[in-house]
Amino acid sequence: MEFIPHGSFRLLLGKHVILCSLHASFNYEAALELSRRVKEILSASPRKANLIDNRPWGLATPEASEVLAELNRWSIGMGLCRSAHVTEDPLTKGVIDHNLSPDSERYIRRHFADMEGARQWLADEGYPISDEELRELEELADRGDQAAK
Repeated sequence: MEFIPHGSFRLLLGKHVILCSLHASFNYEAALELSRRVKEILSASPRKANLIDNRPWGLATPEASEVLAELNRWSIGMGLCRSAHVTEDPLTKGVIDHNLSPDSERYIRRHFADMEGARQWLADEGYPISDEELRELEELADRGDQAAK
């Protein structure tokens, strides 16, 4: 029996930041596909910051959470040092904080209620995001596309 991914994502390689939007609940297969795509992108063109819109996300199965935690550790090993999460739900924020790598000297994660707060923090940290990049991520979501470069 072959399992199909449940849950989806949108990825955009910005000039300074990887932008990502997570949608619906993730099973193991969806987490593996996200991990594969992020590793492909970061291996080819490393970025030291990301912005992740978790608002449309419905969390993940325990197996998928393990894959996402491993991806976070791998990304930090590749140089990721700032991660801005747009998260309205306190449960989602707690799950992210519990399952992902803790803040350290090299890596800092912050949660924001909206994209503009996340964007401003990343810009203040030296990782600006253009209006065009945010529009492109929204357009990907509207079209249902997985990734753009």
